[in-house]
Amino acid sequence: MIDSTQLSVALTADDLAEAGQRAITVFNPTPGGRISKSLKLNIVSCRYTPSETSSFAFSSSSEPDKKSKGVIVLNTDGACAWNVSTDVSWIAIDNPAAGGGGIGKYAISYTVDANTDFKPRIGTMIIGGEPHTVFQAGAAYVVSAAGYNGESASPSMINAAFGLGLATLPLAAPSLPLPTKLGETEMVVVDSTGQRHPQVPLFYVSPNQLNFLMPDDIPPGPANVVIIYNDLPVATGLVNIAATSPGLFSANADGRGVAAANLLSIKGSQTTIEPIAIFDPDLKKWIAKPIDLGGDADQIYLVLYGTGLRGVKDRSKVKIEIGGRSVPIDYLGPQGYFIGLDQVNLPLPRDLFQSGQAEIKLTIDSKTANQVHVAFK
Repeated sequence: MIDSTQLSVALTADDLAEAGQRAITVFNPTPGGRISKSLKLNIVSCRYTPSETSSFAFSSSSEPDKKSKGVIVLNTDGACAWNVSTDVSWIAIDNPAAGGGGIGKYAISYTVDANTDFKPRIGTMIIGGEPHTVFQAGAAYVVSAAGYNGESASPSMINAAFGLGLATLPLAAPSLPLPTKLGETEMVVVDSTGQRHPQVPLFYVSPNQLNFLMPDDIPPGPANVVIIYNDLPVATGLVNIAATSPGLFSANADGRGVAAANLLSIKGSQTTIEPIAIFDPDLKKWIAKPIDLGGDADQIYLVLYGTGLRGVKDRSKVKIEIGGRSVPIDYLGPQGYFIGLDQVNLPLPRDLFQSGQAEIKLTIDSKTANQVHVAFK
């Protein structure tokens, strides 16, 4: 457009392709026309460089309302304008508001909703025309490998984590010391202080389950468990770390039914150890083998196995009942051979029990373990 006072010209991308200073003049070709004074046009090259091109957001299987927050610093050349947006509903741009923008260098903050699905997900933010990818692992549910309860975990405790895509094939630790990587699967635990514990010992991995030993130096408080497969976080879960998290192993490895236990009998100079469960081929599971308490001079001990027990400091905080009756504790602590395994030795008075099935109730620091049972003749 042109008139006596104004001239408008459309510049192409090629006209602005190179940064620098350009002189603009106007020439009037009519008779008597002249060349105007020059104006200087500064062409700035706007390059947008986010501080990172991808990030990882924690999930929280046990706290679905817990969100992750992140910050990306956008670096630009000069006073370059930019916009920011996201292509998924579970990423919210906090500053500036979604769909907004700014000028020049800026710290962009965002919030990611917790992923309560087992499947990982990927979202993208477009910042100054540059993509930023947010990886979020699927949910992992962390429980006791003995009782399969997920209220808490403890240092040196055997835990199980359940999720999706944790491994390609089932693999078990071939020997001691326990490996920290099985196949392409490994684990990191981030404790309540933010410290990473990357060398987590693994017992077993499969596509949907991973058994691991909680680090012995982890402090109390909430901790994030991160399962990594092929160098990519595929599942995360939140678990509360406490001094004790009592769980008892069962013979059928499901946290209930007959206890995984042995009977230690001392009869004169002879000591025997035998299991208290037998396999029923019709039921296709282990059932209780009735315990014979022997004669008056015999010493009979029930040896229970669990995990999450050894952290108790005050024995008065421990209570064990069999069939509703309190029994004394001869020993409670590490089993001594199998890593993470705890043992409880209980002397069984002959006059304490009646025949039939008896439930075992173990309580430590007001926390009750999963109940298993034994049977008496």
